[in-house]
Amino acid sequence: MAAIRPSTDNRRALEYTSSATGGRRGAALRGMLVLATAVLLAPPRYGTSLYQPHQLHVSRVGDSYRVRADAYLNATPAEVYAVLGDFGHWTRINPSIRTSRVLKTLASGSTLIYTKTRLCVAFFCHTLRQVQEITEPDPRDIVAVTLPGQSNVKHGSSSWHLKPQDGGTRLIWDATIEPGFWVPPWIGPRIIKDELRRQCRDTLAGIERLVQERRLAAPGPAP
Repeated sequence: MAAIRPSTDNRRALEYTSSATGGRRGAALRGMLVLATAVLLAPPRYGTSLYQPHQLHVSRVGDSYRVRADAYLNATPAEVYAVLGDFGHWTRINPSIRTSRVLKTLASGSTLIYTKTRLCVAFFCHTLRQVQEITEPDPRDIVAVTLPGQSNVKHGSSSWHLKPQDGGTRLIWDATIEPGFWVPPWIGPRIIKDELRRQCRDTLAGIERLVQERRLAAPGPAP
């Protein structure tokens, strides 16, 4: 079935209302969209994080989006690595990840995992299904590459690099994704970027939260 696309006049109207100079009507519409998105579509939160972002940047090149985060986490590199390396429980890091399952370990030592992530941008929602090959070059680096033939994205990759800093961890996270599905034309790059920023913040907060939970669950010293 052919996708129904807005007419030229409708596209112009949408561009007008999303412009920063769109006037009161455009401002009111933007406010309603922001409120509705925050209240109706945002995944549940788990409380306030202590992480401190030094840099959180989202860019677009063609049809691909890149997220780069440079943040300080109140946890040691070993603690952060333990959370990220628990591939079968990534659902606990970010509630938008609905499924995370280890498929198998390859002869090379890398791991194949399957993830299903539900993302909503404005009033458009879609489920990303990815099979990713994960390698762990050393205890401070994790690299994930999406296998396009087994996923509904054209390209996807992520890397996490951990460095000790001031008793905690400096986490450098770099991710790129190119959707393999139709995105409504009224969803502009700015809206997608805002959603990716929110997902990044939720993920960083979730990592730190799980570290704190693990600390509380760890047995105390023997009397």
